[in-house]
Amino acid sequence: MLLPVATAALLVPLLPLRAATPEAEDYPPSDPQLIQAGRDILNAMKRNEGVKWLTGQMEIHWEEERKDEMSTSVFERTGRYPAVRGWDTPFGSPERDAAWMINTVINDWKDYRIIPTISEHLGAPTYGGGFDNIFERVSINACLTPGTPENEALMAMLDAMAADLKALEEAGVPVLWRPWHEAGGGFWWSANGPENYKKLWNFTWDYLTRTKDLHNLIWVWSTLGRDKRDYAPYYPGDAKVDIVGGSMYNDGRTPSGNWPALDAIAPSKLKAITEVGQMWTYDPDLPYVYFLVWTTKKDARSILPSVYRAPTAVTRSNVAAYIDRGPRSGSRAVNEVGERPNTDFTEPVFNR
Repeated sequence: MLLPVATAALLVPLLPLRAATPEAEDYPPSDPQLIQAGRDILNAMKRNEGVKWLTGQMEIHWEEERKDEMSTSVFERTGRYPAVRGWDTPFGSPERDAAWMINTVINDWKDYRIIPTISEHLGAPTYGGGFDNIFERVSINACLTPGTPENEALMAMLDAMAADLKALEEAGVPVLWRPWHEAGGGFWWSANGPENYKKLWNFTWDYLTRTKDLHNLIWVWSTLGRDKRDYAPYYPGDAKVDIVGGSMYNDGRTPSGNWPALDAIAPSKLKAITEVGQMWTYDPDLPYVYFLVWTTKKDARSILPSVYRAPTAVTRSNVAAYIDRGPRSGSRAVNEVGERPNTDFTEPVFNR
């Protein structure tokens, strides 16, 4: 990932305009007890693979008063809001209150069916929860050994995450959950090599799914995204992953360079651009199901409007129809003043 000062960008959606598969088979989730809303999202992604993709924007400002700043910037430039919103700490941070963020995510889902994607940038266990400690070295074996200070710190992190995620589950909100992201990179969870990384991933999956009984998580595994680098040793396996993706910026990390590696690692899995920074022309042969832009610098060269206004784009105005295959009836209109619906979805309205 890049820090919030990174240059923005998006990708030109030149996906082929063929019809979505009307009766695609269910896309089996890693969690057999995944809530229906999560299953609906995965099935919609599979049904529209290579046809449409979900637009996404990271909310990079971790303060309540700036919680809508990035999505608002997208709307100001495109007349559309994103269908996916990205969130980060204070989720899972024992030192910070995430109540405002939880409420925002819940209201997003109830009002519009905006899909949250959540990652974390927590410092290494025993070093403190802040981003400054994310590159510290810590023994994963010690983190997973009961009774050690590292284990106690890790479990405090996971328990805080679980409490926030449980609040979302109780509200019926599915989550594109992207823990321990950028596998193969320098963050503490990945720096001790692939075997330790997989131990931590598998432990986290088991703890959140089985011990904490969380069943609203769509598990997204992502790589650092360097083109032509081998990330296969870090892959935990199909059984505990739903979507694979990578961070793709302008420093040797591209959608076209990542696709062959991701497809070789997990050919049966949906693919996503889990972070993006700089602009490229999108290859129509690479059917990523969603993207998440990290920031939106106001750049005259930006192709942001063409991305959001294309018929291949799923935005806030049509994400409910994308998930549910049709509109719902109710009292709150989904499209905002000035936003025109995309061409081939009916604007849905439904109760909170």
